[in-house]
Amino acid sequence: MERHYDHPILMLQHLLWHDGYHHGQIKLVLKQRGVPLDDEAIGPSTWDIWMDKT
Repeated sequence: MERHYDHPILMLQHLLWHDGYHHGQIKLVLKQRGVPLDDEAIGPSTWDIWMDKT
């Protein structure tokens, strides 16, 4: 941790950003291959977990 991240929250921030990056990559490749994922269909099993504000 001392070498790359000064605080554990920075590691958590990196992991969340990294997850979002790969989420976007996967959606882009599927869209390019003709199998796009609808945000409304895929949202409940991906980003809605993090975005639940209740």
